[in-house]
Amino acid sequence: MHNDKDYRLPISEGLAAFNVLQERGVESIFLNFPDEGHSVTNPENVLVWEKTAIDFLNSHVGLPRYSKEDDAEYRSLLNNGDWF
Repeated sequence: MHNDKDYRLPISEGLAAFNVLQERGVESIFLNFPDEGHSVTNPENVLVWEKTAIDFLNSHVGLPRYSKEDDAEYRSLLNNGDWF
């Protein structure tokens, strides 16, 4: 995860780390919030960040998805944002 308005680290740092993981075949996703700074504070963005992170981790430790397929609010936010 990286945010466009993070003044501590430029977006290029996050993209570089993600690209290295992708080139090495490490399963990874890049979650980007264009309207956030160093931390995620917008409630809608927090919802997307938490559910995406927990789903990703659960898929690697053998647990079921945290988010539900019928979670219309989350799916709408996820599908209509500039996250990935």
